[in-house]
Amino acid sequence: MRKTLAACGFTLVLVAGAASANVVYTFTANGFAGSDGRPEAGTAVFNFNNSLTQLTITLTNTTVPQAGPQPWGISSVLDGFLFSMSGGSLSLSSVLAPATADCTAGHPPVVPCTFGPGGTDPSFGWGLNGAFALEAGNGSLEPNGIVNGTAQTSDGMGSGPHNPYLSGDVVFTFNLSGLTKAPSVSDVTFEFGTVPDFQPGTCTTPGGCTPPRQAPEPQSLVLLALGMVGLAFVRRQRKAPLNRSF
Repeated sequence: MRKTLAACGFTLVLVAGAASANVVYTFTANGFAGSDGRPEAGTAVFNFNNSLTQLTITLTNTTVPQAGPQPWGISSVLDGFLFSMSGGSLSLSSVLAPATADCTAGHPPVVPCTFGPGGTDPSFGWGLNGAFALEAGNGSLEPNGIVNGTAQTSDGMGSGPHNPYLSGDVVFTFNLSGLTKAPSVSDVTFEFGTVPDFQPGTCTTPGGCTPPRQAPEPQSLVLLALGMVGLAFVRRQRKAPLNRSF
C-alpha cells in the first residue's frame, strides 16, 4: 500500500510539473503608405502549443479604408510578415483563410470586389523566404495578399496578377522544432503593397513577448497537492512506531 501511494504521489508531481499552457504573443501595426498615403494596419497573433511542436500565426488586415473615391489600393494589402525568434526552426504546414475576394472585374478607378468562400490550402501561394520571413509571392504582391471585409470597392486592385485576395483572420500553421522552452519574438514587421511599405509591429501582450515564467495551471496545482498529500502520508507511515505485543 505504501509503495502504491508513493508511486502515485510521485507520478502526480511529475504530471503537475509537466502541464503548461500555450504561449500567446500579439503584435499590432498602424501607419500610412509612403507611396500614396493610404492607411496600413494589421495584427499578428503568435500561438505556441504547450509541447512546442506547432506554431500558428494569425494575420489580420485591420486597415480602415479612406473615405472618398479611392477606398482601397494595392498599398493597403498585407502581403508579407517578418519576425525574429530566439530559437527554433519552422516549416509551413497549411494556411486557413475564412474567405477570398476577387477584384478583377472592370477597370480602375473603382472596381467591385466579389467575396467567396475560403478554406485550407497547403500555402495559398505564401512561403517562408528565409528562416522567419513569411511572404506572398516572395516579397512582391502576388495573389492571396490579405484584405478585409471593407474591400467592397477598390482602386488599383483590379490588376489580374494581384487577384484573388484572402480576407479575414488568416491562420498560418507551422511545424516547430528545436525548442525546449517557448522563445521570445521580436523585430516584427508587416509588409504592405508592391513597394513594399514596412510597418513595425508593436508587442501588445501584457508582460511583453518574451517567455513567461512557467506557472502551473489550476488543474496542475490540484494534481500537485494530491501528490504531496500522498507523499506526506507515506512519510508519516514510515515514521510511525511499530506496535508490538509480547
